[in-house]
Amino acid sequence: MAGVEQSLRRDLENAGLTRAAIDAIWPEWWSAEAESSLSATTELRYTVARRLGLSPRALMDGETQFVWRDEAKYKNLGATTPAEQGILTSFGVAVGKALISVATPPATSLPTNPGELRAAILKSGRLVGLSELLLSCWSAGIAVAQLRVFPLNAKRMHAMTVKVGDRYAILLGTRSAYPPQASFIVAHELGHIMAGHLRDNPALLDVEDPLDVADRDAEEVEADEYALSLLTGFADLRVVADVSSYNATQVARAATKEAASAQIDPGTLALCLAYSTGNWKQSVGALKIIYSGQPVGDVGLFVNHVAQTQLNLAGIDDRSRYLTRILDLDVAG
Repeated sequence: MAGVEQSLRRDLENAGLTRAAIDAIWPEWWSAEAESSLSATTELRYTVARRLGLSPRALMDGETQFVWRDEAKYKNLGATTPAEQGILTSFGVAVGKALISVATPPATSLPTNPGELRAAILKSGRLVGLSELLLSCWSAGIAVAQLRVFPLNAKRMHAMTVKVGDRYAILLGTRSAYPPQASFIVAHELGHIMAGHLRDNPALLDVEDPLDVADRDAEEVEADEYALSLLTGFADLRVVADVSSYNATQVARAATKEAASAQIDPGTLALCLAYSTGNWKQSVGALKIIYSGQPVGDVGLFVNHVAQTQLNLAGIDDRSRYLTRILDLDVAG
């Protein structure tokens, strides 16, 4: 006969959860000896349910019921099934709640107008880039982190924003190779927050990249315009070339030249050119040149490094310790 741990793990995998996610949320205190304790096995189920966003009562009956699927707002669903949406949402809400619980309390509030926020950031900086965005969010109590463990094997969410009371957490799903890619995702999710799109929902899930979706709804358009306004100063910035053909080196050189006077990240300018013209190869090549002297390839490592400096790690107890595995934090450092 299978033990409690083996049986519970099997049920969770059969529900669609990855083994990596199950390992990450598994309580640290559990041991083989606990199998014989009714109180320990009961606590195991409650802990697993809380960390995965499951119904504890249903889990006690051997069922996996994801409690947040019908509460969230979904954008750009792509080919995700209702079951996958339930897993992504409930996992994300559970992680977001845990993250907010150990985040430093907010010190300031952000202006809702992107132009005002941009102006405030530029008072002490030369542009609005990823570092500036992350620090602005954290200063207002908006936690931002990159998920390192996912609940589904084949499909990842683009990004998700979780609301707990008047606090928010932005969870990045897509792993960006270059800072301006992550900057737009954070700014887009911040746009959802500032526009009040989560007013009546505990979470908003962008499954697919909003920029890859042709038929965007009004809220997605509003979030995109907010992001562009914050990053560039223009809600609908169109960047075009003055020559019919060009290469990556030319894009990098032109973007770098224009960036200083425009106070825009040169990588953001290169991406705006790609979006306006469809010439992604040249712009992505330009990013490699622009950031050639910087560590790239997984910007999420930087995002979570910033998160670690802002989290109250001393406040991480058994209820939230699994965050260190979900976010791959170096708690010893």
